[in-house]
Formats: sequence, C-alpha cells, structure tokens
Amino acid sequence: MGIERLRSIAPPYVELLVLKKGQTYPDQIAIPPGFVVKEFHGRKCHTKAGLLGEFARVLDFPDYFGKNWDAFEECVTDLQWLPAPGYLFIITEAEQVLRDRDEEYAIFIKILEESGKVWGTEQDVRPEIPFHVLLTVGEPQKSARKNWNIPLFKK
Repeated sequence: MGIERLRSIAPPYVELLVLKKGQTYPDQIAIPPGFVVKEFHGRKCHTKAGLLGEFARVLDFPDYFGKNWDAFEECVTDLQWLPAPGYLFIITEAEQVLRDRDEEYAIFIKILEESGKVWGTEQDVRPEIPFHVLLTVGEPQKSARKNWNIPLFKK
C-alpha cells in the first residue's frame, strides 16, 4: 500500500492484505510520516469482549469506555487523546477475529467503515484525516472466513 493511498480520505477504509509465505505487512506497505500506526492481534479477538478489550488496550481508551459497540464507535471516531495527521490500524491473524461470529464481525467491519467516513469528513474541530484499517492474513488462512466483507488489498 503506497503512501499516497494511505494519505487518501477516500474508501475503502478497511482492506484485506493476504501475505504469502515469508512476507510481513511492513514489507508490503509504506506508512506516511507522522501517522499513528497501531497493531491489534487477531488471536485476542475471538469474542466481542476480547476484541473490545484489545482495542481498548492498544488505543488506551478512556476509563469511560462502555465495552459495547456504541462506545467502541464513539472512541474510534474520537481519538482526541491520540492526535495524528492520519491513522493506520493493522490487525494481524485476521482470520481469528470474531471467528464463528459472523453477525458481530459484520458489525465490527461496518463500524470501521463508518469511522473512516467520519474521519474523512471535515469537522468543526478538525480537518479531514485519513483513517485506514488493514486486516492481514496468511495465504493459507484466507479461506478460514467465507466472506471477509471487505475488498482485497491491491498494490
């Protein structure tokens, strides 16, 4: 993923990066200077509680975080405690995220897509800011989920 793609405020905001054997995501993307890059471990996100906990831990959500979808969306679209010219969230082992929980997975992806739209829209208190999420998965694990509900990353 090139720097210009990450600087974009246009969709897709969430994409799937399929890694071949021996590849790592840092080899596949170029991160613009100053961007906040956060890595989330899919193996900790089997359940909704695990996923919300992993995001709260990595992003250092405020104490008032309510550990539900509405609170998650509110925190992900706020991030005032983590100011940046752009955001890139990378989810490793993405095949493990909410596995066997298709409805919750769809909600999660929808929230991330909506968050990208919010960040890409100028607000009274801030300009448009790029926001992208990259789910990474090894080539053999790609088939672990029948429908990823996101476009395949293309260089």
